[in-house]
Amino acid sequence: MTRWSGRCLRHLTSGLAIAAEIFVALMMLHIAFEVTMRYVFGISVPGTLTFVSKYYLPAVVFLPLAIAERRNNHISVEVLTQYMPRPAQKGLEIFAWLLAAVVFAVLAYQTLLDALKKTRFGAFELDFGYQFITWPSYYILPIGFTAVALVLLYRALITVLRAPDDLGFEQSDEPAETAVPKNR
Repeated sequence: MTRWSGRCLRHLTSGLAIAAEIFVALMMLHIAFEVTMRYVFGISVPGTLTFVSKYYLPAVVFLPLAIAERRNNHISVEVLTQYMPRPAQKGLEIFAWLLAAVVFAVLAYQTLLDALKKTRFGAFELDFGYQFITWPSYYILPIGFTAVALVLLYRALITVLRAPDDLGFEQSDEPAETAVPKNR
């Protein structure tokens, strides 16, 4: 069960990270197109600000949160815990994961309620007289928050069960200072 869950979460977090990368590329192309059109032809592209602020930026920020947690790239401060016995450190780590999972689950729930409300009302923005639908963008946050909560719950579960961690790390996940060159 934990192996299957770990593999599913690995694919989910990688997929969300790839989606965020695609949104970065789309944002760069969109902005470059806007700048080119504005300065070469004197025409502003309607919807650029809406797409950047409602779709691209939320996706770039919130979709890769889970892969950052999977890679242990979130900030952690161990000023006091480093002096505690190993079992106490593990206990605090599990507690922190569970607490963070609850916080992210609450954020996911609330942002899902907001997204459902925006969907019901058919949220949109007007830009240069054009109507741009924005309600789908409100689902980005609950997706990102749910993924982080699942990774945190998985970490707590495998630690308590002393099961192997099947989240896996890609080759590129190694910090540069610990990477060993292949051919010397």
